Amino acid sequence: MHTNTDPTFVEIDGLKAEHAAQIDRFRAWAAAHQWNTFHRSHYDWWAFPIDLPSTHGVKYTVYAGDIEQLNTDPAFVTNHRDGLALVALSWGWDIHAAEELAEPEDYQSWQDWPVRLYKMAYSAKLFGRTDNFASLRTYAHILMQRGTVFRYGRHDLSAVFA
Repeated sequence: MHTNTDPTFVEIDGLKAEHAAQIDRFRAWAAAHQWNTFHRSHYDWWAFPIDLPSTHGVKYTVYAGDIEQLNTDPAFVTNHRDGLALVALSWGWDIHAAEELAEPEDYQSWQDWPVRLYKMAYSAKLFGRTDNFASLRTYAHILMQRGTVFRYGRHDLSAVFA
């Protein structure tokens, strides 16, 4: 099974460490109701790894073998699910109920980050989090109905939500 063997890859243990630290930050921000901190921060690459290179090259890119290995770690699985739920919550979306919050707090709303929602949903799909993916897809469809365009530069990101 294909794994990331590029010398710039942070390796599985490095990715797990950065991932865990980021999810701990998410938990702290949510506990303090600091929803705007989610929106101003950058973390997509290690919080929601995917099998595509990014502006970081392949430093955080994971392939099928890496994903399989990460999914054998219960702490990583819990953190990955929590990360998806907490970022969605920062947008006023309850990933478990698959619906918008009835009474969101200040800054707990969609911030026009279609590329972030794409990466989250794609990561959920790659890692087999079908329930989380389905919920994020539902949210994306709602946003598209409201006029959000899922593009990043010349890239159409909407296909992941089909």
